[in-house]
Amino acid sequence: VSDKEVGIRPNANIGYGIHEMVVYDPIIPDSYFQAWSAAGGERTPHSLTDLGVFCPKITTVTQALLFGVRYVLEPPRPFYLPGSVMVGTVGDEILMSIPGAAEATSTPAPAGGAALPTDAPGTPVPVTHADPASWRLVTDDATASIVRLRLTDVPGWHASVDGRPLALRSWASGSMLEAQVPTGRHLVELHYWPDDFTAGIVVAGSVAVGLVLAPLCRLVLARRRGGRAKTSP
Repeated sequence: VSDKEVGIRPNANIGYGIHEMVVYDPIIPDSYFQAWSAAGGERTPHSLTDLGVFCPKITTVTQALLFGVRYVLEPPRPFYLPGSVMVGTVGDEILMSIPGAAEATSTPAPAGGAALPTDAPGTPVPVTHADPASWRLVTDDATASIVRLRLTDVPGWHASVDGRPLALRSWASGSMLEAQVPTGRHLVELHYWPDDFTAGIVVAGSVAVGLVLAPLCRLVLARRRGGRAKTSP
């Protein structure tokens, strides 16, 4: 890392077991850049947006809470991110924690079905992942709640509450997912399986069956033709 950079470069974070707030994917939704700008972030240049580079600098606790960023590395300086708490040092950098930041939070649902503000505070809800394509969390609220997930809103995510289908909807300029969960203790699970996967499997299976049956059909037809040729005058 150069003396002008802070933290770990994106191509090395996996080796250190760290989840970094950085994306390099040409198909990242534009809503991420829109949500970041709406939260007070600087506008991302079109050149980086077109490349799918999203590496935002955390400048306020509000931004960190929005995207579920729990820790921020800061260069050594007299003043740090207002509202954050100093945890310690990493080399010559300062590690700050963001109180209340989490990958899932629960907030009481507004009365009358009103929309929940994007910056509404929430209570962290622990999440476990059996694999990269699944989320599992347990809610236990005295009122109906909105569970907000720091999970990209892309087609293919399906949710259930206590084994029953649970509707998902967008929040944060359409970049992430949320769901309304009833009062009481509930198990919420999410799994990633796009409908196109199922269609692809059906098509692949049909092709495989066709490849197996085609030679057999040709063999049967050849034998039938040969039998007719022997009995003809």
